[in-house]
Amino acid sequence: MAYAQILTEIRSPASDEDWSIAVSPGEEAREIRGLPSALPISSKRMKQKKTASRDSEHARPSASVALDPGPLANSFGFALRMASNAATQRFHQVMRPFHIRPAQFSTLILIHANPGVRQRDICEALRIEKANFVGLLDTLERRKLVDRRADPNDRRRYAIHLTKEGEALLRKAVRAHDRMEAGLEELLPARGRKEFLANLARIKLE
Repeated sequence: MAYAQILTEIRSPASDEDWSIAVSPGEEAREIRGLPSALPISSKRMKQKKTASRDSEHARPSASVALDPGPLANSFGFALRMASNAATQRFHQVMRPFHIRPAQFSTLILIHANPGVRQRDICEALRIEKANFVGLLDTLERRKLVDRRADPNDRRRYAIHLTKEGEALLRKAVRAHDRMEAGLEELLPARGRKEFLANLARIKLE
């Protein structure tokens, strides 16, 4: 049987319409095992599908309507969330080659700066729930980026270190992150950057 001649999908009779197969012009309907024996050719349906496909390709989405933000225009919380969303989108773009998420990157940075750091201390610094951090750390360990070792001062706890693979990947990721940060800094006046970070720190500490 010349199955390759079938040009479009076989439509299931979900409605009251009959089964139909659209095939190349001039070809005859053939019996296909597992389907009803009488399958009429629907050339008209094939043309309709092609026309609909062309119309869909040339269709243009309607223009977005600019909404009145109302009280949100003067909301610090809303502005911070929108800025955070924009920064996070940039982060995902530059970190896509390394398959690193924001919390993972922050964790690797803290481990690098604090070799042998304890899990609890990272959770407190990043404000991550312990239950959520366990899965994050497991992922980094499966990727052989971090290593948990028994704490020599307390065997009930583990000291976390970066592996050689983790150090190498972090160096590349930091360079990409620095380029992203430079792009964000360009959006702020040079004189106001330190003050801006200080203000954010005050909000974070509340």
